[in-house]
Amino acid sequence: MRELIANVVQHAKVPSAVVEIRREGEELVVIVEDHGVGFDAQAAQMQGTRGLAAVQACIEFLGGRVEIQTAPGSGSTVVLTVPTRVA
Repeated sequence: MRELIANVVQHAKVPSAVVEIRREGEELVVIVEDHGVGFDAQAAQMQGTRGLAAVQACIEFLGGRVEIQTAPGSGSTVVLTVPTRVA
């Protein structure tokens, strides 16, 4: 979550963002949303952007998933979902 907020501060060019944390059954869901400049998620993934790649690797290690909804000029929403119980 810290990396996602840092990305908003560094790249989104907005004064604020929305962070939501909730529990859905046996999962913890964290949503970070901004209405900033957005980015090309495929290009970022192809370039191996360190921050997002590290977030994704960490969440997947915990058995979770990362969903990125963004496009240039349309803001960004990143949803992190992790199980509350790790086997």
